[in-house]
Amino acid sequence: MAIGTLTVTAQHHVGPQTTIYMDQISLVGDSSYPTGGMTGVQAALRAKTGDQRTILDVRSVGLNGGYSLAWDLANGKLLALNSGGGVAKDLPTEIDNATNLSGVTFLLLVTSK
Repeated sequence: MAIGTLTVTAQHHVGPQTTIYMDQISLVGDSSYPTGGMTGVQAALRAKTGDQRTILDVRSVGLNGGYSLAWDLANGKLLALNSGGGVAKDLPTEIDNATNLSGVTFLLLVTSK
């Protein structure tokens, strides 16, 4: 499976030589979330911006259907996480394999270089 449509909704260049970028994007979730994270986010961002960027971090903006998202820098994948259950000792865990996220449009802040 693959992620849905990615749209850059705001773009800011940060740094003295504009080598760090911060983009606010919306992203339609994968119709069958794969364990280990969604692939194709970096390639989609590169296609939309026309730059060969490397994603450094991804932060959720707003509620995002109750999911948290995290960027797996080592593997270049976007992880979807359940909430920690509201208890401080409970850490977020990755959602189940094959979860349908196609009905969720995520709003994200992406830092890249």
